[in-house]
Amino acid sequence: MSAKQLNLLFDEAAEKLGLVGARLDEAGACTIVSKYRDVPSVNIRYDAENDIVDIYAEVGAVGKESFFKELLKANFFGEGTRGAVFSLAPDSEKLVLAKELPVAAIMDATEFASAISNVMEVAYETRKRLTPKDDEEAAEDDEDEEPAAAPKPTPMSDVGTPYLSMGSEVLFQV
Repeated sequence: MSAKQLNLLFDEAAEKLGLVGARLDEAGACTIVSKYRDVPSVNIRYDAENDIVDIYAEVGAVGKESFFKELLKANFFGEGTRGAVFSLAPDSEKLVLAKELPVAAIMDATEFASAISNVMEVAYETRKRLTPKDDEEAAEDDEDEEPAAAPKPTPMSDVGTPYLSMGSEVLFQV
């Protein structure tokens, strides 16, 4: 698949995700930044040398060693990650969720859009579990009460540059 064909496929996938104006830059990269504060940016980059598309998101710092056990279980055959894998970024030791797609394996825009969406959703769900609770002690006292619904992401008023930005940024709504 040529870079031009990949760009066309990405344009169609972006349209399916509601990402108006999303485009890969000259290097084949794009960073999708959510308007919600707690949703990690999703980075897409084309590795022309290996003919692979990388889709990844920085989830955050892992504070508890016990959480690594959960992450390793999720990595098992990609069952808890929708085919992506967790790892630590070597330069920052931040938790990253990544999925490599051989370009030849991307059959259509729906599949491409689904891979992008899956990385964003798993990264968001994991980030929620990593984020310390404000009132953990109060929650322990209220164990008999029904659990509250998960909070909705907080809208961002201003979007800054994500940590692992590799290309142009596009806002989207989850």
